[in-house]
Amino acid sequence: MKNKKGSHVGMVLSFTLFIIFLIFVYTIVGSPIKTRRENENIFQDIQEKILDDVSEEIYVTRISNFELLTGEDCYEISNPENDFSEINSIVIGQELDEEIGSTIEGDLTKINPSMGFIKIYYSETSFENTEEFNGTNCKLIGVDSIFKEERILEKKIISLIEKMANNYSLLKEEFGIGGNVDFHLEFNYENETKIGSSEFNEELKREVFARSFFISYLASHAREKTGRFLIRVW
Repeated sequence: MKNKKGSHVGMVLSFTLFIIFLIFVYTIVGSPIKTRRENENIFQDIQEKILDDVSEEIYVTRISNFELLTGEDCYEISNPENDFSEINSIVIGQELDEEIGSTIEGDLTKINPSMGFIKIYYSETSFENTEEFNGTNCKLIGVDSIFKEERILEKKIISLIEKMANNYSLLKEEFGIGGNVDFHLEFNYENETKIGSSEFNEELKREVFARSFFISYLASHAREKTGRFLIRVW
């Protein structure tokens, strides 16, 4: 009987030690896994907020037979909508990838003569028309297509980085990030120029998690570019 009791006590003690060992392993291994999962969710939320913040619906108008129009001082087309008083436009000749002088007057966009297929981009905030329009008596012409598309725009990327530097608490609130979590955003151009990097002091942060993702965007002169956002969380 004594041997059976001793054996039973030993089994209970062994089982108890095994449970304690499992709890210890879970504490050591489980916490980092939980932290990684939490960070994955935070990164995903921030990435979605970034993409929402830097995107805008723009109009794109296409004219494919511009090369057939000759002998006129300038041309004009109807705007996609009537009220374009606060809209910026830029005209790009696709054949030579060149900007063409243009201006918006009332419900019309007026364009200097050019050759080949052209695109006209319309945005509320984001395009800089640097070519001067110099026409006087313009001929009204039709277009091939007008459509809306959501695009990431360079000026909105710059605006987001400036907001982080100038009013971080407001941006954190807009992104819905909890008080015990902080983050930092940096944007890298194709030529390795960085914006936002100067605001981050890595020496002050003991444990920083980072993730990056690439985007395609329209630069201020409506050229297609690629770049990379870097998100840091601690």
